[in-house]
Amino acid sequence: MHKIRCVVLSIKAGTLKTQIENENKQVKKITDLVVTGYINARDFRFMRDSMPSLQNVDISNVTIKPFSGNDGTAPQYSICTVREIPAYAFCNGAGGKFIGKQSLKQITLPSGLMNIGRYAFKNCNRLKVLIVTGKMAPMVEQEALNDTVTAVYVPVGVREHYRSHKGWSGFSVLEGEPVYVTVNVENAGDLGSELLKLGHQPSEINYLTVTGKMNDDDFKLIRDYMQNLVSVDLYNTSAVSIPEYTFSQKKYLLEVRLPKDLIRIGQRAFSGCTHLGNTLYLPVNMAAIEAGAFIDCDKLTHIIALGHRLNIIGKNIFRNDQQHIEFMK
Repeated sequence: MHKIRCVVLSIKAGTLKTQIENENKQVKKITDLVVTGYINARDFRFMRDSMPSLQNVDISNVTIKPFSGNDGTAPQYSICTVREIPAYAFCNGAGGKFIGKQSLKQITLPSGLMNIGRYAFKNCNRLKVLIVTGKMAPMVEQEALNDTVTAVYVPVGVREHYRSHKGWSGFSVLEGEPVYVTVNVENAGDLGSELLKLGHQPSEINYLTVTGKMNDDDFKLIRDYMQNLVSVDLYNTSAVSIPEYTFSQKKYLLEVRLPKDLIRIGQRAFSGCTHLGNTLYLPVNMAAIEAGAFIDCDKLTHIIALGHRLNIIGKNIFRNDQQHIEFMK
């Protein structure tokens, strides 16, 4: 989709709709929005309900003003305090349905933020990145954010402060800004050198997409040097096996797309990936999952086998008795 960027100075809270419509006649096609100045819950409602293509929002330089009334984001009369992301900011709660904004992929929040209201980003299932620019962690209210979908990026040096602050301990909290890399590996074993050609150290990568050929050396690189991975897409690689311990203890990992021709997942390949969830799809040719492959992946609620060749399942691939593999009918 062609991106349309809009930069707007909101000189008065509650008037974002008027200012954007006066400056841009393609409101419904805007994908990237940068707002400075003053906004309130009325403006969040406009972004949520009237900008269907909105993907990336930067409100890092706004002041969020207090609000009270029936025309904010909440489905009923609400009161919002200063420097607060209002309840239901990007989730329409009318009729109790909790419809999250599905176009939203990334949002950057202002420093000095005091609170993220309940259900603010509930069911925003494509919101992969939340950047919080303040060094002091805001409060996070009930179901404001999905901890198996969204990674949180905070200023360098304050990760432990966030992780110890109420409401943040369950999230993948990283420092700096997200690093995305897409790399094609023509010769198996060359993943490391291809990344260096692109100017990236393995340890800095958060979102990795690999195409082409892979072997055990490439997986060893992932295992030993990519501790900050959040998302991995290996679908279009030649890999037929994920070696043992490849992703073990990767505490920030939220999402994995397995190679399309994958046959085997090795022992403890994903053990200790405590944020991995909610659903993992096993390719149609999957035949073997070895012992402890998903042990302590407690947020992985569904593993769905797309084929019916899975005939080797090792001992204790889960620790949680509620977890199991489902087969497509």
